[in-house]
Amino acid sequence: DRLSEVLSDVTGLELGMAKIRSIAGEITDNTRRFNIREGLTAADDHLPKRFSSEALPETKKSITRDQMAILLREYYAARNWDENGVPKSEDGIQ
Repeated sequence: DRLSEVLSDVTGLELGMAKIRSIAGEITDNTRRFNIREGLTAADDHLPKRFSSEALPETKKSITRDQMAILLREYYAARNWDENGVPKSEDGIQ
């Protein structure tokens, strides 16, 4: 709510949180499309090796390769991207 107030104060636009989230999603999708155009692939979507080789002090656990693959699949699905992390266009066509 505070973000929409600040945006209204700065720009004069009255945007609710749903619209702000929609705009943020479009920015994320367009950033992804740009990165793909420049050569990024799903193989580049990984955490630094440290996250799988060093345990977190709080939990004494690290993220396995299988866990990361599951998280990526879930993230791609939540973003409405295909299995390779490519955003679908608004009309459902890439």
